[in-house]
Amino acid sequence: MRNLLKRWVAVLMWPAGITLSAQTAEPTPFDTTGIHHGTWLVGAGRTNALDTYISPLEYTGPTFTLAHLTERGLRHSGGRVTFSTRFDGRLAYVTSQAGNHHAYDGDFTFATAWRYNWCPRRGLKLALGGMAEADLGFTYNTGLAGNNPAQARATLAIGLSALAAYDSRLGRLPLTLTLQADAPMVGMKFQPHYGQSYYEIFELGHQRGHLHVTWPGNAPTLHTLLTAQFHFRHLTATVGYLSDVRQSRVGELKYHSWNNSFVIGFVRHFRLTSR
Repeated sequence: MRNLLKRWVAVLMWPAGITLSAQTAEPTPFDTTGIHHGTWLVGAGRTNALDTYISPLEYTGPTFTLAHLTERGLRHSGGRVTFSTRFDGRLAYVTSQAGNHHAYDGDFTFATAWRYNWCPRRGLKLALGGMAEADLGFTYNTGLAGNNPAQARATLAIGLSALAAYDSRLGRLPLTLTLQADAPMVGMKFQPHYGQSYYEIFELGHQRGHLHVTWPGNAPTLHTLLTAQFHFRHLTATVGYLSDVRQSRVGELKYHSWNNSFVIGFVRHFRLTSR
């Protein structure tokens, strides 16, 4: 029965090209070969949002974030190359400066990155590479009764990803400080042009003016995560600061969403080996 169960597990893991190892060694932050880190983060903070498609006013209010990050060292690279994924879900309830209008502003982001790692000194890891990101966003103003109370956005982009991690101790407790930054460089964004309605796009078939090429000159965007990870025997607890800055000026419309959050979470470690 045990052998049959092992075969079924091997079959289920085959599409990913990995199988579970019986190793029980505690993973370290820099021994990335064959190690999979999964981090859940929950955060709360503030958002400043502006979308001139809906209103020329800035809105501010609380924001809530749920994020999941993974990192795996690629065995064929000897652990020098890591593959990471990031999923962020964010929802903010924002209010105009006068307090008479309210809106919901949110984003759902999925990003992947490949980074080359090197250690210039003991306990210090630096990594740099490329990333790809897909983002779906929306703004819905609850107080407007006009033709355009809501706005939808979709962006695909490629860019740069960097990471720096320092391994230290807080007394006898192992501690890792990590700074991670993702910056989209070139992409394509869906957004209606000034004065263009969704009825014109989807019902009348006006297929021009709502796709825009983005780059740092018209859409400077930066996702930054600073964390402190406390390594216990079977768990890593995480606290940190998340900054997500999204801006664009395309189609004669301005948009920005400046998000700052305090996050907490935990890390699960898995050791994986090739088949």
